[in-house]
Amino acid sequence: MIFWHGSPEYYYGKDVNSFKDYEKEVFFLLKTIETKIRNNNYSEDISYTIEKAFIPKDSSKFPDFLLKETKGKIDYNEILYPNQNPFQDEILELCQNCSSIDQMNELKVKGANFNLKILNGYSYPIEVAIGNGQLEAMKFLLRKVITSIKSIIEILYSLRQFMEKI
Repeated sequence: MIFWHGSPEYYYGKDVNSFKDYEKEVFFLLKTIETKIRNNNYSEDISYTIEKAFIPKDSSKFPDFLLKETKGKIDYNEILYPNQNPFQDEILELCQNCSSIDQMNELKVKGANFNLKILNGYSYPIEVAIGNGQLEAMKFLLRKVITSIKSIIEILYSLRQFMEKI
């Protein structure tokens, strides 16, 4: 995973002396990773398949073992994108362009969780809706927040009554 995120296609197939000093460090890191993979020096904790964006145009520059999927107990997506929302694309689309609150309700019925972050775990849906001025999406999301706040207030009120009896 680290190997492919290190832009090996840029480095491989070139003479190391053609690189600037700061580029040489990355090149040597990639070569070190390659050697360790070849020698099976890494445990099989993380499974990884080369992501579409990193598939080399010219795979002949790389040894076959670097192009193969690695097996592991943890999928690399859980590490790179720990808050991955399975409905991310649909939620993002509605938070950017929502014409009716019904669209949000339909997605909720399908199982969308609007409490999870989107944009690879960087933003909550309400942040995106506000940033895009999507009133219908904001209404839907704010109703969820208000409902949660009401529930918290009810719990606190019940707790207060209980404490007064003690």
